[in-house]
Amino acid sequence: MTVKIGLIGAGGISGVHVSSLLTLKDARLVAFADINIDNARTRAKQVQDAVAYSDFQEMLDKETLDAVYLCTPPGVRYEPIAASVAKGLPVFCEKPAASNVADAEKTLDVIKRSGVHVEVGYVLRHLRIIKKLRELLEDDRVVTVTSLYSSPMALDYYLGKTGASWFFDQSKSGGALSDQATHTFDLIRHYAGEINSVAVRGTNKFNPKTEVFSVEDSHTVSMTTDDGVVISHTHTWCHPQWRHFHIICGEKRFYELNLSRNILSVTEGAVKTEYAYPTNGYAVENKHFVDMVRAKDFSASVSDYEDAVKTFKLTAQCLVANVSGKFENL
Repeated sequence: MTVKIGLIGAGGISGVHVSSLLTLKDARLVAFADINIDNARTRAKQVQDAVAYSDFQEMLDKETLDAVYLCTPPGVRYEPIAASVAKGLPVFCEKPAASNVADAEKTLDVIKRSGVHVEVGYVLRHLRIIKKLRELLEDDRVVTVTSLYSSPMALDYYLGKTGASWFFDQSKSGGALSDQATHTFDLIRHYAGEINSVAVRGTNKFNPKTEVFSVEDSHTVSMTTDDGVVISHTHTWCHPQWRHFHIICGEKRFYELNLSRNILSVTEGAVKTEYAYPTNGYAVENKHFVDMVRAKDFSASVSDYEDAVKTFKLTAQCLVANVSGKFENL
């Protein structure tokens, strides 16, 4: 069976998935829909005989599909997901699950009532290095986590290398916490357990808030889990390079996770062991989703919509804490 896919939202992140899906012999992209028809046409040109639409509902009505990829901004989730599952089509949805808690819960409700599977793209869960970390933690207990995520998004804007973007609009993207730190928060949930309280402080190192730049460009986040793990995360858009690190103190071992290079260093006593597993997470997650669709079996899901909503609610509470200046409970 070749899985016929329609993709909704033909912007930047869609290109990552298109490139990956084109390498899979059991998947075929047959249609693209985007409110900007030029975006849809650009993607369609990458695939032989693919059709471009400006209306996702028209695509769903006219095309014979087996699955849908949703690569829209987070404010455009409910309508395309509801329309897709109404036709019995499983959905791969880019993170985050929504742009606000009400929409996330409304979307989850329609998914549950449909009985159709929706997978969310928390790509780090698919990395082999993360599977190794979780394997090692099976006989250890996390005590503390210190993480860092850096990127040049705000720095490039400050230097005039890029212009205004919806990423810098708090109402559309949620800023760095919703767009990027959500990966970190989800990963920490994945290996350290559920988080029950958060405190956040955001600053504007380079870019003062304006009508077109309404987000903070750096944050510090403190969190605790249900079983007492203490977590500290630093996130900045003001560093010229993309970096993502986790330092994990366990009861038995000390873990240094470098997600920029897919390397895990583990120290136990006087012995330090390094694991290096180069992995294209997007390739793995796309093959995983296509394989589940082909088998019509989603029991091997890595991040279903219901679990992704937990990460989204955590991220949303971070935004609340950023405003209140207090620890906020989940």
